[in-house]
Amino acid sequence: QRVGIARAFALSAQQIGAVFSAGLLGLCIGSLIVGPLGDRHGRKPALLVSVFVFAAGSVLTGFADGLHSLLAWRLLTGLGLGGATPVVLALVAEACPRRLRASLNMVMYCGLMLGGLFGGAVTALVLDSPGWQWIFFIGGVLPLFYLPVLARWLPESTEYLEARDAAVVALAGPAGPAQTPA
Repeated sequence: QRVGIARAFALSAQQIGAVFSAGLLGLCIGSLIVGPLGDRHGRKPALLVSVFVFAAGSVLTGFADGLHSLLAWRLLTGLGLGGATPVVLALVAEACPRRLRASLNMVMYCGLMLGGLFGGAVTALVLDSPGWQWIFFIGGVLPLFYLPVLARWLPESTEYLEARDAAVVALAGPAGPAQTPA
């Protein structure tokens, strides 16, 4: 994949390193920003937006026309993937029994690594395809197909809902006895 991209745009080793580092930078920024946003505005919407951003960034990478667009689209892809990670971690931690929380979080992280391994295997299969772009199209379109499933069946975080409801009650103030008209 790197060789195909480097050759397509005549990029040096330093430039191609910067392209892939942009994804890692986006991962870092996304994880720092989206987690707190999910806590404030809901984890489900934060995850849906993150998956969309990741998918869009990946598809757009396939349409890149040079170094600057590659940098931008890889950064965007990283933002989405980085944003999804803390949200998924919070959802997994909250959905599992407390005694299994650490083990299931470890399994989730292993799943992320297996996803990278799977991506490498797909890359090896698609490498002889019409171009390097197909790797990014596949990596972007699959999450887009999964978005409606998440939107429909992923429940909102119970911790978020409880915190939101407590905030609404606090804003409303204590309710007095119901007044009946005389």
